[in-house]
Amino acid sequence: MSYQALNLANQIRLLGGVPLIPQIRKRPRKELIQMGGVLLFIAGMIVGGVMGIFCLCLVQINNIKEDEMLEERNENYASNS
Repeated sequence: MSYQALNLANQIRLLGGVPLIPQIRKRPRKELIQMGGVLLFIAGMIVGGVMGIFCLCLVQINNIKEDEMLEERNENYASNS
């Protein structure tokens, strides 16, 4: 056996297990980062679209109520004259 093999055997015997090997940190892939950006963009478009439709519905309801109120006022004015 070579000296390195004997040294490794002694380390294993002293530590009671396999020597610790540092793990290599993997960088996130660019594809995953780009995919996250695409998903965030799509989610933002959906949320923005829903909020826009909601606001337009509120404005339309407000216009309908104003038209009804004007018609009632005109009817009341015509009946009082």
